[in-house]
Amino acid sequence: MKLEKILGFLLFLYLMLSPFYLWSSGLPQIADLILMIFVIISIFTIKNISKFSKMWIFSLFLIFYVSIVNMIWSIVLSSVIIMPIMFLIYNLLVMLIMTEKINKNPTFYFNILLKGVASSIFLQFAISMIYVGDRSRVVLFFNNPNQLAFFVLLMSSVLFIIYRIKKINSTLLITYLLFSSYLMILSVSQGAIVSFIILIILFLIFESHDRRTKFKLGILTGGVLLAAFFVFSRPGYIQGHNPHLDFLIQRVETNSQRNPGGLLSGRGYERIFNYPEYLVFGAGEGEFWRFDNSIVGLELHSTIGSMFFSYGLIGFSIFLLLLCYIIKRSDIKFSYPLIPIFIYGLTHNGIRQTLFWMILALLITINKENRFSFLNTFNENQPSKVQWELQD
Repeated sequence: MKLEKILGFLLFLYLMLSPFYLWSSGLPQIADLILMIFVIISIFTIKNISKFSKMWIFSLFLIFYVSIVNMIWSIVLSSVIIMPIMFLIYNLLVMLIMTEKINKNPTFYFNILLKGVASSIFLQFAISMIYVGDRSRVVLFFNNPNQLAFFVLLMSSVLFIIYRIKKINSTLLITYLLFSSYLMILSVSQGAIVSFIILIILFLIFESHDRRTKFKLGILTGGVLLAAFFVFSRPGYIQGHNPHLDFLIQRVETNSQRNPGGLLSGRGYERIFNYPEYLVFGAGEGEFWRFDNSIVGLELHSTIGSMFFSYGLIGFSIFLLLLCYIIKRSDIKFSYPLIPIFIYGLTHNGIRQTLFWMILALLITINKENRFSFLNTFNENQPSKVQWELQD
């Protein structure tokens, strides 16, 4: 148990330090190093693989294929493409280890995740009250505002997934979402803001227990949507009072000028059609000078698009098999947090974000088979919540 407490502390520390980027994007950050210690220690504590053996098989196939593709292109291009392999191995290990640890000790790890997510968002909100910098789009300690926005979206997804089996005080939940909304506005990320609103709406649709909390959150969400409609239909009433809202309004109004071909233009999707020779086996990652007939000079700005172009039909199919297996085991209707995540992923590549892979671990762990036992474990003194679940 002492070792589990150490692991819990490392996981909590990871969640708290995730927003602090000390080095350039694409490199492991201090939080990643802490989580790697968590993974290494955990590997030696797992004595046997649980019932999620197919998850391990699909993950190993994905690692094998991604490694083969990038190593072949390294040889062909006389380059070294190693970081994508290392990131995938790291993230898949985190997903697999988290699945095993949560499955064996759910009460302990869900409590750690809940405290870590809430504390991390509250800390970022407190920092934003003190320091926001002189940019129109706030980054805090991230390298760019989209990283801040995606972090908030993923943290909120973790919170809603845990909410399925652990009752969260309605005041705490609404306060958390208000702080998260504020951080979203500071990031001025249109895609993330829309995805965040969709996440809350899906929560109100699919979660059936604790109707008082849903009612309060529904009233709040309706009020926010009405306020947003007023702001963007009558921007003159609000402009000049808050620089971040001013910049958000400006970005929405000039969206067609910045993206004359539509929302997905300038994200690199044309690369898929301009270079069909890569669509079967994949182009690998890196060495983007190969794609000189592309609007985007760097990687394709899309989670699904990047996986498809980088690893072709074969690699993408393995990834889809892994994803479908997790969704099937999780219960499709309760996998709704993936919808806003992938909507945001239409215009941003979030495949290297470790929190995304943690969410997959949470979804498969809180599945149809485990949900009732987890409910009883967490809520022995709260039978009403169990009754709500049994009514579904």
